[in-house]
Amino acid sequence: MDITTIAKLQKKGILISPVIADLFKIYAEDIRPFLDQDKNLKLEQRRALFKLTILVKSDKKQLLANNFELYYLIKSHNLDQDTLKQNVLVSSLTEEESNLGIAFFELIEIISRYKAILDLRVIYTKINNILTKDMTQKLFKKNDFSIITFCTLIGITDRAYHSRNTGSV
Repeated sequence: MDITTIAKLQKKGILISPVIADLFKIYAEDIRPFLDQDKNLKLEQRRALFKLTILVKSDKKQLLANNFELYYLIKSHNLDQDTLKQNVLVSSLTEEESNLGIAFFELIEIISRYKAILDLRVIYTKINNILTKDMTQKLFKKNDFSIITFCTLIGITDRAYHSRNTGSV
């Protein structure tokens, strides 16, 4: 494990692993804007700085395998100097050692934390469209990613999920 800064990661030109690019898109489009509106973004940024970040070495490139908010910060061009100087704990893996599960369960953890303010129907639909039968088999030993599985992972009942989407309680 190494310690580096956000500024150094920016200079290295860190990319996101193609395996998790679609999950990052869900974070950037369907989660992060709600965190910003609800004043939870600073807290999520603090969590990102203290979380172990995994980099995958691939063909002379370094790919981020987790830590969605850190990747967002790395790609931001309007960070203040204090943020750029923040230390980040980094560990490296080979391509063979990396997998979708690390990022997937990180995303589920974030969804679980902020489920009250997120549009769970949209997020579930997007995740379900991303996961192939093979991915679902590896993650859950099941053939599909059902609403019940999603609800169990984020800590709500499927009834609560459906009632939120119909507007009834």
